[in-house]
Amino acid sequence: MRRYLISMAIRTTCVIACVLSIGHWWTWLFAAGAVFLPYIAVVAANGGSAPDPARNDYEYHPDLPMIERGPRDV
Repeated sequence: MRRYLISMAIRTTCVIACVLSIGHWWTWLFAAGAVFLPYIAVVAANGGSAPDPARNDYEYHPDLPMIERGPRDV
């Protein structure tokens, strides 16, 4: 989340710098940053740490008695 917010802050800065630097050669550099940074930020945000290894969150007890039918199940 923090990396995404930092990337979006840099993108906002690129948009503002692009508008302020119209007529200079570096306008295209700021425009490229404003266009491509959202994609890079989303990929970086979604490509976080590896998922947890598979765990068995359940326990199997085959010796438990079966649930009996109630009055509504007749």
